[in-house]
Amino acid sequence: MHDFIDKIIDVKVDGNCGYRSVTDLSGMGEDSWSVVRYHLLKELGKFSEDYTRLFGGMERFEELRKSLHVDGLTKVITDKWMDITDMGHVIASRYNVIVVSLSKQQSMTFFPLRSQPLSNFSLHRII
Repeated sequence: MHDFIDKIIDVKVDGNCGYRSVTDLSGMGEDSWSVVRYHLLKELGKFSEDYTRLFGGMERFEELRKSLHVDGLTKVITDKWMDITDMGHVIASRYNVIVVSLSKQQSMTFFPLRSQPLSNFSLHRII
């Protein structure tokens, strides 16, 4: 499988590592993790009806929305860690990328929810 992977990164482990991975793989640098949290919060707000349905109701939607709020000065608790099963669609849709999560337990692929496929396959981005 490693033959098909272009880049493997190792980010700082601090509770923001999922968001650091997205920023680093997107070319923003891992220290821009707060920007990704902000972008995903805006994505959830702009398309709240869609995500409320996707997540099975307002209660889960609000949990995910609140998980994106951090102050940046205190240690990030586990409730604020990224859960790729929930955030995969949000990341894919916000950044118009295909998100692939490889794991020994369960691998997943997330596609953007609203965008048109790119006509030029060389422009596709998978993170």
